[in-house]
Amino acid sequence: MNLSEKSPGRTQILQKYLLLHSQHEALQRQQHRRGSISNAQLVGNSTIFRTSSQPAAIDDNALGEVEDNENKLISVIEQIRCTLTDLLNSKGVKDDSRYRLWVQTRLMNAEKELKGLRSRDYETNGSIGILENPCPTSNKMSTVAVAISKDHRELADYYKKILNAADSETATCWQNQFTWALARHLVAEEFVLYPAFEILGERGRIIVNRGQFEHQSVKEKLKDFQSLEPGTAEFMPALQSLVDALASCINEEEMADLPALDRALNSE
Repeated sequence: MNLSEKSPGRTQILQKYLLLHSQHEALQRQQHRRGSISNAQLVGNSTIFRTSSQPAAIDDNALGEVEDNENKLISVIEQIRCTLTDLLNSKGVKDDSRYRLWVQTRLMNAEKELKGLRSRDYETNGSIGILENPCPTSNKMSTVAVAISKDHRELADYYKKILNAADSETATCWQNQFTWALARHLVAEEFVLYPAFEILGERGRIIVNRGQFEHQSVKEKLKDFQSLEPGTAEFMPALQSLVDALASCINEEEMADLPALDRALNSE
């Protein structure tokens, strides 16, 4: 693959990617260095090495720098992802299989790294936190995105009502509501949302393929859950397993997929 033989448009996009890649590498080095310093401070202040009875003092400034660096890294990765998407959809790339594969590989790596960084918020807040408030609502959200987000809030509400049900009969009622709402939501995404992702080109196809795989897992867990009775030993573990899988899907959709769709729709 000869990257120098490109149209001016693709050359500019490629130059932008290379610049962002350099920033990404620099931020990764800073993150590793600052993370190592913070760990050393924590070990140095541990009770094993201290003779004082005072609690360990953690350097808030150092931890703040690590968090700030991570936020910058996420921002750069998002820009890399958008730039690679532009490159993938640029003229001539679709006809160059080697170039397309080169871009696709880096786009998938960016998606994977971004998902890994964002999953830390999921680990901190847990499933219910992601279900209730995965991302801020924007006034510029498309009709499709608003409807999908509304479904997510509804599912979170039913989930909490199952957990807080006073008796098995009430729990069964909310179990049925949750099951019906989730089944309807999955169908709506596959018939309405997934076709809308075509506007994103190759990245849209990647999103849909991943979503279909995740939906299959959720459907299998939903099938097991809907046959269980509240109060049995299997009920709560099955519910939690289902919600964990669902929360992972919702987190990716609302943090990455829906904003990308909105940007594409608003740019038309």
